[in-house]
Amino acid sequence: MQQQKRQIHLITFLVAIVGFGVWWYTRNYYLNVDLAGIILFSILHILSEVFSVQLPKDGVVSIGFALDIAAIIIFGPFLAALLSLGGIIGKLLTTSFQTIKFVFNVSLFLLTTSLAGLIYYWFGGSNINLLLTHDLVPLVVTALVYLLINASLLTAIVAVANGVDFATTWRANVRWALPSFLALAPLGYLLATVYIIMGIPGAILLIIPLLLARFSFNQYIETKSAHLSVVQALATALEAKDSYTKGHSDRVAEYSALICRQLELPEDFTEDLIQAARMHDIGKIGVPEEILNKPGQLTGNEYELIKGHPRIGSNILEQVQFLNTVSTIIRYHHEWYNGGKGYPQELQGEAIPLGARILMVADSFDAMTTDRPYRSALSEVEALAQLVQGSGSQFDPTIVKAFITALKEANLSSVAGSARNWVNHRVAAAGEPQEPVAN
Repeated sequence: MQQQKRQIHLITFLVAIVGFGVWWYTRNYYLNVDLAGIILFSILHILSEVFSVQLPKDGVVSIGFALDIAAIIIFGPFLAALLSLGGIIGKLLTTSFQTIKFVFNVSLFLLTTSLAGLIYYWFGGSNINLLLTHDLVPLVVTALVYLLINASLLTAIVAVANGVDFATTWRANVRWALPSFLALAPLGYLLATVYIIMGIPGAILLIIPLLLARFSFNQYIETKSAHLSVVQALATALEAKDSYTKGHSDRVAEYSALICRQLELPEDFTEDLIQAARMHDIGKIGVPEEILNKPGQLTGNEYELIKGHPRIGSNILEQVQFLNTVSTIIRYHHEWYNGGKGYPQELQGEAIPLGARILMVADSFDAMTTDRPYRSALSEVEALAQLVQGSGSQFDPTIVKAFITALKEANLSSVAGSARNWVNHRVAAAGEPQEPVAN
């Protein structure tokens, strides 16, 4: 903890030194002291943060960057950087004050805005007689520099504070933010053009549609969150019905994420799969409790009822449009790689969605290493051996290999560190498991 604090303080100190230095350097660049415009843009920066839209995973959408671009063109980088601090005032109105966070944010705003302003003018961007065909290249380069500096420094702080991988987090942040920044840059340019031609009334007329768009987008996010909350409530109800499910889904989500990152799959794919893992057994809400918790062998009819849970779960989730991908993963997460004993459609190989193949491995490993009413848990060594034995029949060999490697690298399993070479890890009795190892 102390080391984390020292690292955060060091990053903040360095950002502050560089940020204030770059900002002070820009004092000799274009400077238009327009008091009425300064007041307007200060207010707009505050409002942009107060009325920003909160996204899942702590993401935020605001028009702050567009305001920065417009202010760079209208006032020059020195004043634009100062005006951007209005966004911090907006943040303080909606969040609690923390000294180190405040210093970091001030330094970051000064650095990114003033440096972006320098880039805009270094690349020949104009501040009068604006012509987009002439200013397009400076505008795009400015947006990219702003994004890269902002994303890199924020990711560094998050990585240190939360102990997450810098590269993975950085890629996710940039992938999400890049379209937004490239869209907001022309909007900022348009705002500057309208302000220069029409003054404050023109700027206000342009901002009004943006506020309406913000309202509509916020309504969409709230509706999406409400739908997700209902589905998660069903998953919670299942946990009360089936004690095994409690904790199981979270572990399966963790294993699934490990596999995705080992295979270097896109972050949005990983997020969908994590969501699917947390809900993959939701269809069991339609299976009688006495069957779920039966201590003995299931009868044929009882097993058929159990086999229906992926279809039930998928049918529940496909009613929510943004969960279509999750629904598909859940429907096929019990298909066998060789098309043998899988269900519900006996798909084979690449015909099974990749997310479903990953979920099958993660689900099976946790099922095998957990006590069930009808059997005791296997050791991790035995469970890994079962995965290898079923590789090519029940499981996708590439995913099994990735899972074993990921466990070893993450040190999550006491056996993973001593896992044998993939070729030598196969079990001598290489037949298929007689029954599915997870249901």
